[in-house]
Amino acid sequence: MKPEASKLTTGSIPQTLFAFTLPILMGNVFQSINGSINSIWVGNYLGEAALSATSNANAVLFLLLGAVFGITMAATILIAQNVGARRPDEAKRVVGTSTSFFAILSIAVAVAGIVLSEPILRAMQTPAASLPFALVYLRVMFLALPLSYAYFFVMAALRGAGDSKTPFMFLLI
Repeated sequence: MKPEASKLTTGSIPQTLFAFTLPILMGNVFQSINGSINSIWVGNYLGEAALSATSNANAVLFLLLGAVFGITMAATILIAQNVGARRPDEAKRVVGTSTSFFAILSIAVAVAGIVLSEPILRAMQTPAASLPFALVYLRVMFLALPLSYAYFFVMAALRGAGDSKTPFMFLLI
């Protein structure tokens, strides 16, 4: 039986590319739907101040997740290059090094974020009525940031190894 990664290097390029990217695209669609449903729920049941609070906090988190997405892309590329070149030991080394890097980075950003949440929100001119909600929400999000970073990294590593379906299944769950 051929390794999974060889499926990406054989056959029709458009079909292979479509099959690989479809789960990624669908994952983005489901994440957008989830965000919209959350906004509707918060706005309808918790009120305007809570919706404003989550919007302000989400702007900070979007910046942090966007930055980590760029970094995970580098790991994805290195893993994919080594898997494609059939160098599993080197791919494992990249995964190990990247895991250490992401663990240290996520803890450092989480601690800094928890400490700096209020100054960040004040610098963003968060409305006074929303500030207490935004502060609690943002600190909880920073507390969960190491798990979010771990999720992004594991999904990137799987994609780098040629598996885009498993990350999609994790997202659905």
